[in-house]
Amino acid sequence: MAIMVFLHLVRIIPKVREPALGIFQGSFLKHSGEKGDYYSVAWDWREREVDEEIEQLEQIVDFLAANPKLVDL
Repeated sequence: MAIMVFLHLVRIIPKVREPALGIFQGSFLKHSGEKGDYYSVAWDWREREVDEEIEQLEQIVDFLAANPKLVDL
């Protein structure tokens, strides 16, 4: 279910905001059921707010401008 919520956010956010200007946040929610406690993952997205977060965007731009070779290991 958590993956579906994340995918929903990924589809919806570009329609109202620029996703790259924000931060996806994951958190764990504790639930109690008949078989005991279990956790699910909740996803949210928010715009970058503090100077440190906005600086991250500048660092990403500088990094990508260097045309780095990105390798998926």
